[in-house]
Order: sequence, then structure tokens, then C-alpha cells
Amino acid sequence: MAITIKKQTKKAYSSLSGFTLVELIVVISILAILGTIAFISASGYLSSSRDSKRISNAALIAKGFDIAFAAGTFVNTSKTSTGYNISLVGSGLTMTGYYGIINDTLLQSIKVMGNDTAVYDGFQEYRYGYFPNEKKYQVLATLENPENAKSAFILPSFVSQAFAASGAVGYAFIKGNFTATGEINNLVVDAAAWDTEPIGADGIKTFSGTETIVMGGTLALVPPTNVPEDGSCGTANGQLFTVTPTNNLCAVGTSTGMLDNGWVVNKWTWGCTGVNGGVDTSITSCKADLDTSVNCVFDTDPVNGKFGDGTTNYCTFAP
Repeated sequence: MAITIKKQTKKAYSSLSGFTLVELIVVISILAILGTIAFISASGYLSSSRDSKRISNAALIAKGFDIAFAAGTFVNTSKTSTGYNISLVGSGLTMTGYYGIINDTLLQSIKVMGNDTAVYDGFQEYRYGYFPNEKKYQVLATLENPENAKSAFILPSFVSQAFAASGAVGYAFIKGNFTATGEINNLVVDAAAWDTEPIGADGIKTFSGTETIVMGGTLALVPPTNVPEDGSCGTANGQLFTVTPTNNLCAVGTSTGMLDNGWVVNKWTWGCTGVNGGVDTSITSCKADLDTSVNCVFDTDPVNGKFGDGTTNYCTFAP
């Protein structure tokens, strides 16, 4: 009788048992795989979203260059170079121009009203090659997701890029109006090569045209640096106005401390903030005068009107 009770107890105990160790390991492994897939998918989506913004930014900057060329507008490279700083040399062709990091000063000169996030996105920096004599340029941005290279048919070229900081692989997006000549591949060079190339006696760094970015070549990424720019007055400085000026107040930064002093000379004063840690101007650095010019109308009809002798009918004073 005791044996029968023991068997029944064992059977009842067995029916209440949980997962075995093997079953738990299998379930945990499946969950881990599903979590990894979800993470990769989310990461890919976020990187594609960031890349879309970079493509848009580079295209916008390129459009600004196109408009500047068409209008004959001055492209201000003063904050990236004090003058011509790069020469690209082929067997029968030499191009001399500007190369540097795109910043707010350059953007404003080509009427692209960006901000710090449009120029520095924490992952890379936008660079440019600009050759005014040939009216050629290229804008370089770096993408994270290689899949974007397959779908972004509007891009003239993508270049494999190895990042020195993380060892990851990215893709360089080149947008511009220059087509490879066989002697010069592109107008942008490897950032690391730029930093190590010595400056010639003429202040220019010279590269062979075949040293520029090549399709499939690798590049070392120089971590982005938010270049400080001191605030500076815009073209409104020193001009005459009949009302408070509102446009072109600052070449770098945003206007601050606009004040109507009530005078004719220096009627309005204001300052400009620095960007990326640059120095602000004083709030009276920029000035504009009241336009007090005289506008006179003459009666040119010798018959009609008592001022028919050609003397002044009336004068108005601005404003």
C-alpha cells in the first residue's frame, strides 16, 4: 500500500514541473535574436534619416553655389582661407582655388541661411572645393548607411570612407558641377591628407589631381570641429535708412541690442553675436544713419502754375 501512495505522489509532482534548462536557453536565445534584429532595424532607420538630412543639406549648399555663380555673387571664404589655398595639378591642367570646412560665413554669402546644426551634425563636417576661375565647385558630406548609396540616384558619386575614430565604414557624398577630367578626379581631398600636406611658399597646398577622392577609395575622417567665428557687422552697417533696418544686420551671428538713439548720425546701433564660442561684438559696433536727403520736385510746365519758371515747386525731407 505504501508503494502505491509513493508512485501517485511522484506522478502528481511531475505534472507540476516547469520549463527545463534547455527550454529556457532556447527561449532566451530566440528573444535575444529578435531584440538584435529590432535594434539593427531601428539603427538603420535612424541612420537613414540622418543621411537624408545630410543629402538635403549638401544639395541646398550646392544650389547656393549655382545661384551665386549665375548672379556673379561673391563667395566669402575668408573664414576658411585667407586666399587661394589649394592647387590641383594634372598633366595638362592646373586648378587653383579654395578648400575648407563649410561654415556660416560661407553659407550667408551664397544666401543659404543655415545654422550650426546644418553645418556640424556631430558625425562629420561638410567640406568644399571651390575654383572661381573655372566656376567649378564640389560639396562633400559623409553618410552612415551604405544602402543610401544604392537609392540616392541623384548623387554623382559615393566613396567608401573609413573612420579613424571608430573604424566604421561610411560613404562620402559629393555634389557639385565638376565632372572628372581623367587628370583630376574630384575637387575635394582626404581631410587627413589635407592636414598633413605642407604649405608651399605661396601659401598653397598642391595635390596631384589623382590624389583627390577616388571612387572606392578610403578616407580618414577628421572629427568635426565647431569652428569659432566672432560676430561681425553685415552690409547694413554704415548705410542710410528712413526706418529701422532689419535686413543684413550681421555677416556672422545674429543681431542684438538694436537701439534707436534718436539722432541723425548713428541713429541706430546694434551688435552681433559670435557663433560656436566666438566673441560677440559690442552692442554699438554696428551703426546706421538716418537718411535726411532732400527730394525736390520742379514744375517743368512754363504755363501751368505759379512756379512755371522752373523754380522748385516743393521739397520733401526723408523720412
